[in-house]
Amino acid sequence: SFSASDNFYANYNRYNDPSFEPQNSLCGSSTLPFFGCNAGLTTQLGSLDETHIFSPAVVNEIRLGVNRLVQPRVQQDITATFPGLPGAFLGYLANNTGVPRTTVTGYSTLGGATNLPSERDDTTYQFIESLLWTKGKHSFKFGGDYRKFFSTNLQTSNGRGTLSFTGSAPGVTSGYPLADLLLGLPTTSSRNPYSP
Repeated sequence: SFSASDNFYANYNRYNDPSFEPQNSLCGSSTLPFFGCNAGLTTQLGSLDETHIFSPAVVNEIRLGVNRLVQPRVQQDITATFPGLPGAFLGYLANNTGVPRTTVTGYSTLGGATNLPSERDDTTYQFIESLLWTKGKHSFKFGGDYRKFFSTNLQTSNGRGTLSFTGSAPGVTSGYPLADLLLGLPTTSSRNPYSP
């Protein structure tokens, strides 16, 4: 309280929850080890509030607030490489490394999800002002609420590439999916060159 007619309040909260998700299908293979992901959640909330009494009949309140959410997700296998294809699927975005999404006919899928790393950032700014006016037996309240929301969503799209080993490309592959994997002879491959 600055005075009998002026009060001020401030508040700040921060919550941080880093986590490791070893078997989340959003990260990669949910049946094989080493294809989980590190996920985080950090939220911050801040507010300022000032109440001013102009007279016993007129009270004004101003509130300012901001809240922010940051939620990254990074694959566990960022240091892994693919046999026979060293560096072939490295992106220029930090943490966009690791084993490409790899399917081998008859076996579990290898590699992380094609949309990692990813990050979601949301920020909301808020301004509220209200005026309470008392006149005789009546009370009137006027005010407004303004909010501005910003959202950024980083979503990689096939940045590390995909490989398929089916053994069904005569003259190109051995005819055996697992042997093709060990030889580094994919039936099909793809990568988005514009993905970070």
